[in-house]
Amino acid sequence: MQLKSLRPPPPLSLPANWRDLYVAGSFAQRELVDEGRLRSLAKERSFSLGIGHSTLEGFDAAGALRPIAFALRGYWTGLSVPAEDPENIAFREERDTVPWETYAWAYQHEPDYTTVSPLFSPWQLLYVDDVLEGTEASLNLETLLLPEEKRDAALTQLRHFLEGQDNAWKALDDGWSPLVKLLVALQNRYWPEVSNRTVVVSAREDEPLVPAGPDQSDFDAGATLEALGATEEEVLDAYYFLVERGLDRDPQDGLTMLRRARPRAFHVRWRGLARRAQDHFDAAEVLRLFLAELLGEPPPRPETWPLDGRQPERFALWDHGPAADWSPQEVKDELLSAELYPHGVHVLGEGASEGVMVERLVAAALGRRGLAEISFYDLRGSGSAPHVAPLAKTLGDYAVRALVIVDREGQMAEYVNAAIGEGTLPRDNVLLFDDSLEASNASTQELIDLAREIGLRPEAEEERVHLQLEPEELERYHTDRRERSSKNDKPGLADSLIRLARRKTDGRLDIDKLVLVHSLADQLVAELVEAGGPVSEGLAARRPIVAFVFDRLLPAINRPRPVG
Repeated sequence: MQLKSLRPPPPLSLPANWRDLYVAGSFAQRELVDEGRLRSLAKERSFSLGIGHSTLEGFDAAGALRPIAFALRGYWTGLSVPAEDPENIAFREERDTVPWETYAWAYQHEPDYTTVSPLFSPWQLLYVDDVLEGTEASLNLETLLLPEEKRDAALTQLRHFLEGQDNAWKALDDGWSPLVKLLVALQNRYWPEVSNRTVVVSAREDEPLVPAGPDQSDFDAGATLEALGATEEEVLDAYYFLVERGLDRDPQDGLTMLRRARPRAFHVRWRGLARRAQDHFDAAEVLRLFLAELLGEPPPRPETWPLDGRQPERFALWDHGPAADWSPQEVKDELLSAELYPHGVHVLGEGASEGVMVERLVAAALGRRGLAEISFYDLRGSGSAPHVAPLAKTLGDYAVRALVIVDREGQMAEYVNAAIGEGTLPRDNVLLFDDSLEASNASTQELIDLAREIGLRPEAEEERVHLQLEPEELERYHTDRRERSSKNDKPGLADSLIRLARRKTDGRLDIDKLVLVHSLADQLVAELVEAGGPVSEGLAARRPIVAFVFDRLLPAINRPRPVG
């Protein structure tokens, strides 16, 4: 047999009564609702409260769900606070259980037509699922099909469990009433912030609209708690209770926090469990904001929690706030964690060479799937130096990550280093080469060997070019060129190699720089394939572009492959 768990909120010392809360204007920002509105709200949460008074009246008589009050002359909101004269309101907790027709009233112009106007707080929807399901228990087929005597004996043994559930069901309203009163007492202060909606009224025709209810500018959390008669520990326990209860109702689809990140206006579209969970998170957020004012900081995580596999969601709810606003960065981070973020990595490179190398390394590691998730922006030399930092920041606002690859010398590096120092560009997302891409990732001898190999590629012997060049000669030539160049226009070693190779072969070996870069990329990819595993410290030291791509780029886009 399976029973319905009807766990009430933790004990809460709250001697406040509904009349006092009503007279104080506590319902101004979240008013009482009539029977019809309660049914509509319940339907949005996939609850059915029946047709007519009979279902709700039966819940009232049993003690499972009682109205807060009955309006004795109708109930009109939006004109004053409190909405109606308290003398025209019958508060249920002040009365014995009587048939609802006792509270019937007649329209002034239709004295023969009478109606009953029970009033509820929307917060009572927090336990409507227990009200509706608490009268049920499931028996397995094996028990029901037992011979009559054995079946009756089994049911007799189960009877005290069923009676316990029935007693808990009949005590639901009493168990929840203190927490609902606490939420009502705090809603004028915190509900506008949680719901992003403020109810306004006009005190007089010639005055502008103002927030409904008592002025909250001088709200004192400590004095409010003292006036209510509760303790910080009780409020904290209620907060934890609401978060856990909300998480218990939220679908286990990995989207718990993404739902919380959706704009408030979209929440009304949710139905069923997702909407019920949000009700609890909203209530918990009211208490969290109150506790934050009481404690001077957001409430901590509880000391213990269930080990049910939902700890990450639970921690996120406690740390962020179960219904707090989200910044764009927080939304981005949550989409990334849920593997739903559509943007990839943007790489800003000083020239086309960086683009070739990055794309070749990503393709070698992840194939075409990885290439689809990166974009390369060619800065086209030092002329774009003033724009590199703001461009990286702009791209980084929506990209998974924005990476910058530039030479250490010249204007480009000056602007990049300034942005790093200001904190607008993360240091880990920048790769600064001492000389150039080619010289920083290959030795002088290796570059000469690549140039020789290019010269020997033609199939026809007469078209092949044999380059005779030693590393010392290239280094002297390159050093001389750099000394004669301006500070912001230092040539790279690859450029010096191409010029010197052309000079030494009388122009017959005219190497395209990107061809040289592709050859270097082939060599680096071959080394990765040969290594057949993680990038070693030696390889990372010799090929910083490989270490950078594997450390900062690939982890940001290496998502699980589709299955099935």
